[in-house]
Amino acid sequence: MMSKDVTCEECGKVCSSRHTLWDHRRNHVKKHLCDNTKCQLKTPPVRFATTKDLQRHQQVHHHSRKKRICSHCQIELAWRLDNYKRHLNTYHNGGIIAAVCKGDEEVVRWLLVNFPGCANKRDGGKRTPLFLAASLGFEKIVGLLLDNGVDIEERSLLIRRGAETNYKTRMLDTASSRALMDWDYHKDSDLSRSSQDFASRGS
Repeated sequence: MMSKDVTCEECGKVCSSRHTLWDHRRNHVKKHLCDNTKCQLKTPPVRFATTKDLQRHQQVHHHSRKKRICSHCQIELAWRLDNYKRHLNTYHNGGIIAAVCKGDEEVVRWLLVNFPGCANKRDGGKRTPLFLAASLGFEKIVGLLLDNGVDIEERSLLIRRGAETNYKTRMLDTASSRALMDWDYHKDSDLSRSSQDFASRGS
């Protein structure tokens, strides 16, 4: 039978020794009070068992340093870099650059719909998603980017960087031609519609 000397009076937990009981009691006696006004007005006031727990709370919730802004969704995040990386991996999976590099057409499409401006983002080497998609041979993603209004003059960047191969040239020419053909088709459709309207009005 265990001695009463190692039983917690607060919750009745039986500890293995007086030392572990002393450690356990600290969980009930949270003497480190947060000095933030909002935390003090809460019922009960926000308290912590250890100084480290209090410091961690203050750094996350009351840190006066500038916050990071997510480049994809513009949400404000705590300054710590690991929080920012976790947010990117959880919500954006590294953003459009990572999705293009993986050849993940579905994620690229989702990002273009939900964050239209992301198509012009650049990676650390100043490379755009279009440049990366063409360089890696992801023709469908090149088409997706062009369909979503990415400037087809990006091809000149490929030439300047010396990264244009015959395959990439052919791919971009195909994608550019497709974009121009679509434009010509819509233009011709509009013209034929206008001429039909004019003819029907004349009859």
